Amino acid sequence: MTGQDGTPQVKSIAARLFRISFQYYVAIAVALTGLLAAGQYFSARADIEREMTTYQHAFAGTLGASLWAVDAAKVEAIAAGMVEIPDIEAIRIFDPTANHLFVIAIKRFDGFLVGHGDELQRQWDQLADHAAVRHGFDVTYRHATGTATLGRVELLAGRGQLFDRIKGQTGLIVAISLFKEAVLWVIFLAVGQRVLVRPLRRLIAALDGARPESPEHIQFPDEIEPMVSGTELAVVRDSFNALIDRVHDQRDQLVAANAQLESQVAERTLALEQANGALQAQARQLEASNAELEQFACVASHDLRQPLRMVTSYLSLLERDYGDRIDDNGHAFIGFARDGAIKMDRLIRDLLSLSRIGRTERPLVALSFAGALDEALAALAMDVEATAATISVAADPPMVKGDADELARLMTNLIGNAIKYRSPERPPAITIDWRPTEKSELLFRVADNGIGIPVDGFDRVFQIFQRLDTEGSREGTGIGLAICKKIVEHHGGRIWVESVEGTGSTFFFTLPAAA
Repeated sequence: MTGQDGTPQVKSIAARLFRISFQYYVAIAVALTGLLAAGQYFSARADIEREMTTYQHAFAGTLGASLWAVDAAKVEAIAAGMVEIPDIEAIRIFDPTANHLFVIAIKRFDGFLVGHGDELQRQWDQLADHAAVRHGFDVTYRHATGTATLGRVELLAGRGQLFDRIKGQTGLIVAISLFKEAVLWVIFLAVGQRVLVRPLRRLIAALDGARPESPEHIQFPDEIEPMVSGTELAVVRDSFNALIDRVHDQRDQLVAANAQLESQVAERTLALEQANGALQAQARQLEASNAELEQFACVASHDLRQPLRMVTSYLSLLERDYGDRIDDNGHAFIGFARDGAIKMDRLIRDLLSLSRIGRTERPLVALSFAGALDEALAALAMDVEATAATISVAADPPMVKGDADELARLMTNLIGNAIKYRSPERPPAITIDWRPTEKSELLFRVADNGIGIPVDGFDRVFQIFQRLDTEGSREGTGIGLAICKKIVEHHGGRIWVESVEGTGSTFFFTLPAAA
């Protein structure tokens, strides 16, 4: 910019410092305000989640007893009572296994709605899509023969409940933060005026009196030279002149080097683009191959199991219609054939399960390990009762990052193996506990007092079709521990075993802890 007389117009350093510092102040204030508001949002959300966990513990027992007693009126009354809690906007109680809806309760401005019709389900879906907090838990009931999972409860907290919590505190915190930043900005301006602006003005005045004799070197007039000789200004002048000389000497070299560098960059860019294209093509091929493999596994499972079901059915018809004409050996042969068909069907199902681990698109989410334990113990309740097994589980199951179905299958296989390979001299005693490690993960331990594993079998037990029970006295396909290994590795963990033959085995595995 130039003035009216054509001379360059010099901007005030103080004004520029003020403008730049004000811009930084506004940016920092906005960023801090956003961070504070976000912090309040997540803090309030976490508070609501903790309170929902408290409500879970408070109502789970009564709700489980009501579902066990099939008392629909009491279930609806409990749902209506829970939706009256300020933090809860809606509640749904249902049985995901039977796809049955018990009741939905939704809070309205003029009261609440309770029922189980399609219209309430549609309103629930709309609220769930925009809920600020969604909390779910399984409803269980401990009866004389074990523990039964009766249904699932889902609680919703809307954005209105969340904003009501944070809007009061956020305004005060933002105001205090802005005031603090304003005070710091004023202090910064005062210090900058003293230690930066004034010295720069003196430097500018000295430079303004200098008149270069050539366009390449700065030379001060004779009357100014004694004033700046030996000072930082003279050092700056001499350093700048020396820099100009070096720039002139190295300009041609820099141009040549720049041209060479551009050529190399172009060559490497082309190579990288080609490599990236090849990598993308391989990724597409791998994705297509995985899809074909998944489809093949499903088709193969169906095509292989259909003849087995036919064999089993015709064997049953043969025994039913011609049983009186078949001797004892014939009945035994039919039993062997049926058992073989059933074992083959179970083997095919296990192979299909093994191939599907890690291929689902479900992300690993934070969940309580208690759900996997409860589902595994419920699935094995009859075996536990039949063998008089005792299972000790540590208190307060931790939060992990994982897939609920896969973790339930993992615990079912490990506990089932402990029961299956029990010692004939004593009933099974199984201990399950865990502890954190230094790598943001949890180390789990499943110990039993069974027949144990020989040392040379520690690695082989996790290989497919590797059964140490060579006599075949115990049922199994030899795939269970291979499935466990694949599940743990899909979660980014590792699994191993320690055992003393004749005394028992201890399986260790790691899972990522929930953040």
